[in-house]
Amino acid sequence: MSGRGSSVNVGAAKSGCVTGLNDGAARSGCVTGLNDGTAKSGCATDAGKEFVELDHWLDSAEAGPRWLSHPQIAALVERAIFHGAELGHYALLAYVIMPNHVHVLLEPGIPLPRLTNGLKGVSSRDANARLGRVGMPFWQDESFDHWVRSAAEGERIRQYIEWNPVKAGLTSRPDDWRWSSACPEVAERILKLARAQQAAV
Repeated sequence: MSGRGSSVNVGAAKSGCVTGLNDGAARSGCVTGLNDGTAKSGCATDAGKEFVELDHWLDSAEAGPRWLSHPQIAALVERAIFHGAELGHYALLAYVIMPNHVHVLLEPGIPLPRLTNGLKGVSSRDANARLGRVGMPFWQDESFDHWVRSAAEGERIRQYIEWNPVKAGLTSRPDDWRWSSACPEVAERILKLARAQQAAV
C-alpha cells in the first residue's frame, strides 16, 4: 500500500479501516455504526490503545443487538461492502463482519464522509428492511477512521481484522470465518475485484 491510508471501524482517506457497530453502544474514534443511535465518547490521546480496548469490549459484549450474527443480515452488509468497491468508491483490502460490528480496510477513491455515508446508508436500509424496522438507525453516526501510514502498518491492521473472530472465540482459524476477507472464497473475490479495478485504470 503506498502513501497514506486510513483504517475505519464501520456498523467502518487513502487506505483505511472502517468499523461499524450495531449494538447500540460505541465510543467516538471509530468508523462505527450502531443500531440504536447512542454513543459513548472515548478515544483520547492513544487512539490505537482506545481502539483495541473498544474492540475487545465489543467482542465480549453480551448485551445489545447482534443482528450481524444472522447470515441474512451479514450477507446484506457484505453485499454493500462489495458494492462500494465495485462502484470504485474504494479499493477493498480486508474486512470482517462480527456479530455486533464490522471492520473494513480500504483505499478510498472518494472523500471518506461520502464513502461511509454510502456504505452505512445502503447496509442500514437493507438490514432494517429485512428486520422489519422502519426509520430507525442501524449504525452509529460516528465512526473511527485511522490513516494507514505504511505498508507494514496496513499489514498489521489487515491481520488484526482477519484474526478478530479468532480472538473473540468465534472460530479457531481466520479462514474458517465466512464473513471475512480471510475466507478463501472471499479472498478470491477481492483479488478478482482488485484485478478488474487495475485493468480499468
